[in-house]
Amino acid sequence: MDILCALVDWDSRTASYFYDRAVFTESERRDLRAQLVAAARSDERIDAAALVGSAARDSEDQWSDIDLALRLAPGLSPEEVAAEWTARLYEIHGAVAYLDIWSGPTLFRVFLLASSLQIDLSFWPSDVFAESGGPFRLLSVTPTSLRVHLRGPRTPLSAWVGCMPCTPGRALLAAGRYKPST
Repeated sequence: MDILCALVDWDSRTASYFYDRAVFTESERRDLRAQLVAAARSDERIDAAALVGSAARDSEDQWSDIDLALRLAPGLSPEEVAAEWTARLYEIHGAVAYLDIWSGPTLFRVFLLASSLQIDLSFWPSDVFAESGGPFRLLSVTPTSLRVHLRGPRTPLSAWVGCMPCTPGRALLAAGRYKPST
């Protein structure tokens, strides 16, 4: 426990409180993920959201974390959006520590909650949001951001939206309101 205290700058009483607490349940994880997805859908700074990791391939187990990729609206930096999301996770969801990992212009912020649940949020600038080789399930897009990149060259959503059973993008294509970028 001393190592844990040093890592997150806790005294031993605080660490004991969290250490003795029960580990998160699968239903708590599912509910929290739903809350985060709802927050992403209502955040005007986020154009698209996708599940990545084990949830995207429907293979979660009792220890799985939450992995969510967020595409930022044009002109926003990952730091400015991540700051507000970080405050939310600390104030509302019991975050106790986080770690930043950068990959190019994308910020991967890894949170640890008091329940031991790990949340990995990635904040992608609008021009680089991409499926990067692992499981990727697009959850939501705004009508103004219908470009999501898959492996390889940049591919407009219109190139693959036909394989999706029902999406806002497909509805916009059918209505003739989506104009693919070139």
